[in-house]
Amino acid sequence: MKHLKKNSALYAYLKKIGVLETNDEVIIAHAKRLYWKEYKKQFAKNKRRQQKAITVFMNKQEYKTISEVAHKHKRSVTAYIKESSLCYAQQRFLVPDILAIYEIKEALQIHHVSIQGFFENGLLPYAISRLILLKLEELERTILNKLVEPKIVNSDS
Repeated sequence: MKHLKKNSALYAYLKKIGVLETNDEVIIAHAKRLYWKEYKKQFAKNKRRQQKAITVFMNKQEYKTISEVAHKHKRSVTAYIKESSLCYAQQRFLVPDILAIYEIKEALQIHHVSIQGFFENGLLPYAISRLILLKLEELERTILNKLVEPKIVNSDS
């Protein structure tokens, strides 16, 4: 028998039902299987209580369509279905490539820091650098909002 940690729940279970004293590998292995079966059953029950699962049936063409779009968005099929449904319900965009958004944000921040460095090193006058930094911050907000947030969908249109 492998060495069990004495403070583990499995060890406590085996000790409680008295199989450790038998030193019979077959009985201990059977008790372990029963423990893990019950553990997994309770885990699944708790997960179902906290989260809801939905099953969706699609024909091959529907699945192919969803799968292709999910791949373009760099997501698994299930992640794409979940995220796109939530985005639709909340009237938000599903960002096709979140990594590209982070790269754009990082590039804007790098330029912001370099312009700030020009000012701090005396290469740009205060008024000009301050104006450039304000315009860059405004540009960053505008770009990120346009990339991430949708136009509001009006039901009147």
